[in-house]
Amino acid sequence: MNAVLRLVDEDAYSLPARIYSDPEFFELEKAAVFRTSWQIVCHESDIPRPGDFHTFEFLGESIVTLRGEDGRPRSFHNICRHRAARLLDGDKGHCGRRMLSPTTTLIREIAYVRPDERREMRAARYLNWRINRRVNLEDKTLIERVQAGMASSSYTVGPLSEGEVCRRSFGRRMRSLIPECRSRTQSARAALR
Repeated sequence: MNAVLRLVDEDAYSLPARIYSDPEFFELEKAAVFRTSWQIVCHESDIPRPGDFHTFEFLGESIVTLRGEDGRPRSFHNICRHRAARLLDGDKGHCGRRMLSPTTTLIREIAYVRPDERREMRAARYLNWRINRRVNLEDKTLIERVQAGMASSSYTVGPLSEGEVCRRSFGRRMRSLIPECRSRTQSARAALR
């Protein structure tokens, strides 16, 4: 009975003024109200062909809606679950038959460490330097995309291949030093960000 009276009494009053300007309350509101609600990304006619997509930035998250080969529209977080990099750039476009993580297309440096003053080797070193300048710019962009993806609430731990020796070793070391790294999900506080 007291609970019913309390509800009736609460309904008779407005909400406290602080909730309209309190950043911590806004974080709770984003998690409990906005992120659990449907959002309009685009009209169905904006993605007429399989592979057409629209992206949408919502509360710090990048969302992509695309038309599948079966003709149905689907929405996802716009990040690679394996590497956390953003998958599709731009407000809209066409991605073909499948989305690829940008990490699959990087060129890696070839190390020319042995002294060799032949003309061919000097040319190879120079070309290597030119390529690496370009790759460094790509790496900078990739790092920014990965950081944005890791900030997404949808990013969870992903599988590592047997060949990813350094990442496996780093993960093992971090889990031994900081037990919280063993968690497969975000902490409650991190999920509110």
